Amino acid sequence: YRDKTLYMSPHRAPIQDTSGRLPLQPHQWTEQHTEKALLSSSAQSISAHNRDLTRSVELATKQDQERLSELADSKLAGKLAETQALWQAASEKLEAAEAEELLLEVAAQKTASALESKHAPIERCAEWREIRAQRPRAECIRDGVEIAINALETECRESCNLLLSVATAQAAEARRLKAVISALKADVKDKRAALAVDAKTAAIKEAPASETPLWEYSSSVGNGYGPFGPQWRGATVSLCSDAEQAVAVSTRVRSKAEEVEAGCMEREASRRAEITRQHAGSLARLREACALSEEHLGRLSAEGEAIEQRKASAAAAVEEKEAAIAVAKERLATRSERPDRERVHDEAQSALQNELRVLCSAAQELTHSICKCDDDLARVEAAKAKVTDDHARKLASLELESALFDSSKGSTTGW
Repeated sequence: YRDKTLYMSPHRAPIQDTSGRLPLQPHQWTEQHTEKALLSSSAQSISAHNRDLTRSVELATKQDQERLSELADSKLAGKLAETQALWQAASEKLEAAEAEELLLEVAAQKTASALESKHAPIERCAEWREIRAQRPRAECIRDGVEIAINALETECRESCNLLLSVATAQAAEARRLKAVISALKADVKDKRAALAVDAKTAAIKEAPASETPLWEYSSSVGNGYGPFGPQWRGATVSLCSDAEQAVAVSTRVRSKAEEVEAGCMEREASRRAEITRQHAGSLARLREACALSEEHLGRLSAEGEAIEQRKASAAAAVEEKEAAIAVAKERLATRSERPDRERVHDEAQSALQNELRVLCSAAQELTHSICKCDDDLARVEAAKAKVTDDHARKLASLELESALFDSSKGSTTGW
């Protein structure tokens, strides 16, 4: 529009400026006036057109500004809502993970205590075997008590292995939870900072004056992504998913730990009850054996006394028979003093000889009976010595087992 040729009539040649040289003719003056009027009209028309264009541009840019401002506010509000939701979700997952970490720590302490509690029964089993080894050699048998003690020790060692594997799993899950909590804390911190920045951004309605025209700034100002890029939402969702999985696995580990601990306690309680039952049975058998030994000792003592009495009676009878034999021999010797004509084998002589024979035979039988009594007494004494020795062993075993049984009742590590 600044080219003057645009304001000239296309049907006329350019007018030569002859001012200061020749006076203008009337038609020239008229033409100049007309030309200037045309130029003024054209300038007014162009100016009006440009003003209309400026007004339309102003209205259009104002509408665009309002639309873009509303769009920016809407997007900022949506971003704030989305960031708030992600922050809330991450905070909830963080709270759940921290609570689970505390529960897992308590469960780990319980598992460690349960693992530590298994050492006392194992040591107690070894101690019991050492004490029971002090029994008399003939009483050192592999009875039910010994089998039950070995079973308890085996059960405790298996429980130690199970609890150790559980403790290892708990330690691994504790490390995983710690890593997840650390990542969630960093993400929650970033989300909180992003919320503050976006809220501050949404609150900006006026900007301070600038000496440099703002429209000359590059369109790339404020553009670009951070270290996560457009995946920031997925990063939080992934962290929440990892936290949920870690909490779920930790919960299962805690449940499994409780199940293992309960199972170990139940099986060990059963083994301890079996030891108590076997021990009580062993004590009952020992008492019964001791009672039977005492009964046999009483019988053997009575039998020994009876043999002694019979032996004394037989000895007295032998003495009596010897006296009678002496009398019979004396009577026969006296009758041998008869005159020769009177020394006949009459009935008196036969009776005296028969009496002597019978008395000698009786004395021999009584003497043989006394020898039998001595043999029987020796056998009874030998049996009594064996029973007494066995009874002493049984009593020693009974005393030792009773002391163990009583100590197990009053001991915190007993059965």
